[in-house]
Amino acid sequence: KQSFSVLAHGYRHRTFAIIGCIMTDALEFQGLHMSSKSKYYSKLTNSSRILLDNPSCRLMTVLRKYINKIDITAIEDAVKSSSIPPLSTLEKGLVALTRQWKHLVITSACLNCIGNLSFCLLLQPSRMSKDELHPAPVHAGE
Repeated sequence: KQSFSVLAHGYRHRTFAIIGCIMTDALEFQGLHMSSKSKYYSKLTNSSRILLDNPSCRLMTVLRKYINKIDITAIEDAVKSSSIPPLSTLEKGLVALTRQWKHLVITSACLNCIGNLSFCLLLQPSRMSKDELHPAPVHAGE
């Protein structure tokens, strides 16, 4: 039981170190944070759209793209057991990194939505009359 506890602690320690290293390096990597929607987005099911728009799923997608673009040996060198801080420090660092990523992912999603909305509005000619844009107020009792 003691050896399993030591093994589980070591696994958790190394996992946190690797995730922290990837998240830190990917923050500085340019051109990866803004994800564009596929031209087939309108054909996806509601469940697929929910997954694509979920901030956690967006983060995992960005980190996966980052890992595919870099050389893994740099991460392996960075997380050698001699240079890894204690587990409590790693946990606090991951919480801070998660907050940074939350703001970055949500901001990029909002900018993407605003960009798509303004692009769609530019493409569609205005077919609404002035009365439709500013309807007359409806009074109670009429």
